[in-house]
Amino acid sequence: MFSVIIPAYNSETFIKRAVNSVLKQTLQNFEILIIDDKSSDGTVQLAQDMASKDNRIRVFLQDTNGGPAVSRNVGIDNAKGEWIAILDADDAYKPERLEKMLKVAEDGNYDLLCDSIIEYDIGIQKEVGIALDLERDVNSFSFLDLVENDYPGIAYPYGGVQPIFRRDFLNKYNLRYCPDYRFGEDFLFYMEVLSYAPKAALLKKGYYIYTKSVGPVSGRRSSHSRTVADTHQIISAMEYFVEKHGERIEPQERLAIRERMKKFSKHTKVDELREILADKNIFHAFFFLIKTPYVVRYILKKLFKKIRNKRKYYLHSS
Repeated sequence: MFSVIIPAYNSETFIKRAVNSVLKQTLQNFEILIIDDKSSDGTVQLAQDMASKDNRIRVFLQDTNGGPAVSRNVGIDNAKGEWIAILDADDAYKPERLEKMLKVAEDGNYDLLCDSIIEYDIGIQKEVGIALDLERDVNSFSFLDLVENDYPGIAYPYGGVQPIFRRDFLNKYNLRYCPDYRFGEDFLFYMEVLSYAPKAALLKKGYYIYTKSVGPVSGRRSSHSRTVADTHQIISAMEYFVEKHGERIEPQERLAIRERMKKFSKHTKVDELREILADKNIFHAFFFLIKTPYVVRYILKKLFKKIRNKRKYYLHSS
């Protein structure tokens, strides 16, 4: 059985879409755990209404707003299923996701299994492409695979995946999300899980529909996304990991973390530019760009990726 955990905060406009995508699964052996993180809108009422109509749905109310890590941990601690699957409240599953993932996971005896991400553009309300460009149907997903394939400017970052986890594996090593981080907490959790060398894989096929904070085609910002990019938190999370686990991981894994930290340290300059632009200081921004070619290269990469995404979408649509 799957335990599908949906952390929710002020999600009244989209949580039904998430829950319904689970209820419509071709595999019906699941429970849904909605963890409300002290919402101030109608999320709780909606969740309780859905729970009253289907006894597979359970609702948990947080006394204080603790962030997504805390909510996910409440879900894991109360889960009854063999498999843990996370679903953010503004995202959705393809109807066959649980069935397809379970078959591969059980056939391969995996402890952790990822699928690719289907990007969803809220501006045009359509799926606009697969986030990962993978050659094989089933790919390795080790600690090094994760760390070496997620950094600023990479075309297909691995950190956006939403794996399914074997619950016994998480409990064996007492693995939970670190509540100290509200940004990058999922990547830190994946690092911790993979550091215990589970049998893991990454599928080329995508079944998880991820709502982009900014539509790759429309350019419209999603009002649903409240995630604020924080490069310093990402660096801090890696420092936390090294302090906690550094002695037991392999030298090449420590090296990979250091290299990733260097890349994100350079990326703090992008955050500086955002702050300058927020102050509407155009002249300061111009001279800042002259002095920081890394930021110029990063902006150009993002621009070319946006153009490529639009081109691919319209070619596919025509």
